[in-house]
Amino acid sequence: MWNSRLLFFVLLIFGTRADACVAQQQMEACIPDSVLFEGNQRWWYPGEPLKWMREGLIDSVLDTHPDGFNFKAESPRTPGYAKTIKYIRFTPDHEVIFVSGDCRYISYSPRTRENHSNSIVVGHTYYAHPYWYEGALHFQNGWGNWHVHSQRLRHSRITGEIQDIQLPKGPVDIGYAAVHACDSGLFTVRVNNSEVRQLGGQEVHFIAHENPKWTFLGILNPALGTEFERTPIALKDYWVFPSEEAFLVRRRSDGQATRAYSDATTHVVQEYQNPQNKLHNLTAWTGNKLSFRTKNNFYELDLDSVTQGASWVPFWVDGSPPETDDQAPQNEPVNTAAWALAALSALLVVVLLKQRQSSNPASPPLQAFESTAPYSPSVMALAVHKGSSLTADEFDQLMGLGSVTSPETKRSKRARIIQLVNAEVFARLGVNLIERAKLKEDKRVVIYKIGNIYDEDSP
Repeated sequence: MWNSRLLFFVLLIFGTRADACVAQQQMEACIPDSVLFEGNQRWWYPGEPLKWMREGLIDSVLDTHPDGFNFKAESPRTPGYAKTIKYIRFTPDHEVIFVSGDCRYISYSPRTRENHSNSIVVGHTYYAHPYWYEGALHFQNGWGNWHVHSQRLRHSRITGEIQDIQLPKGPVDIGYAAVHACDSGLFTVRVNNSEVRQLGGQEVHFIAHENPKWTFLGILNPALGTEFERTPIALKDYWVFPSEEAFLVRRRSDGQATRAYSDATTHVVQEYQNPQNKLHNLTAWTGNKLSFRTKNNFYELDLDSVTQGASWVPFWVDGSPPETDDQAPQNEPVNTAAWALAALSALLVVVLLKQRQSSNPASPPLQAFESTAPYSPSVMALAVHKGSSLTADEFDQLMGLGSVTSPETKRSKRARIIQLVNAEVFARLGVNLIERAKLKEDKRVVIYKIGNIYDEDSP
């Protein structure tokens, strides 16, 4: 259980700097920045920033069983220069500690701090969003020493190296985005420091873990303001975007968002605005609670309490899709083959729809077919069962999972389908198609309620 008093107590006691437990032989086996970047006076050995922290601080914070923490540690050689130490417990069995912007040190054993990385990638993952997927640590987006990027990086547990997962080219300036991950993919919202954003609004996109493709959802709801940090904190039921205004909070259950206003958030915001607190500050979280420790003060925020009675609004609203980095100039010749394929696909969709309506005349047309594109086959298959409650077996058979033998694999695939279907429908209509509930007669049985996306005005 989270113990804020214990955390505050240990932070006050441990005031002397000493070595973090990184084995000396591992340090000697790594290539230091002094070799990789000769002449750079701000070099450090892989994992060395952990030695800048106060003695016993890491273990003391770990003793409070947090879900994660960020700590800014100042270099003893270069006053004012700091590195962020990050710890995240993704699942009860998967935790990691690493240095922001440096992939040469990644440890999956926070207590011993054994280095499990063989990478030489450094200065590339500042402001990157870390997340856990398919048994591996991933990073999406980031700032390098010389550029901003939208790469997806994966740390291999087998080789210890960083792998670059190829993604399609994204919208202009997508590297200037705050990223937060869900089970099926990642949401990105561009921060307020881009010329393109100033012209067209802060675009919100979604890119799936599997078969990634950048999907434009809309623009950030103007009611939420524009200022927030690029590195949100993933709590149990919320994503929290720290800010020098009130914190931006997005709810996991329905994706809606609000600004968190309270006396505690006001104090924390004031602390953030104080330049002296940019160093040696600690942010830790467990469940839905956030704790902030600066040089002289300690604050704790309970997001359940802070957001109680808040006005929740959709995270994004309709807007015009932005240009992409690989969008062709207007004077480039038209690709006739691509247009022919698109026309053929549209004709096929029309034929299939007419066949569907003739075979089931009682079913009204889907509302979205009056829009720009048809729904996916999964949405189409579920939409005809509007108002129904499906058991897990019925849902699996409908989605083609009946042949999957492993219960864990089937459960994972089912959850991924639900996430993708709901994201697709929510992006168009602002509602989820599938709602997970428990059977009234037997609370152990989970059912899946299928909503209605048909046009109610249709005959």
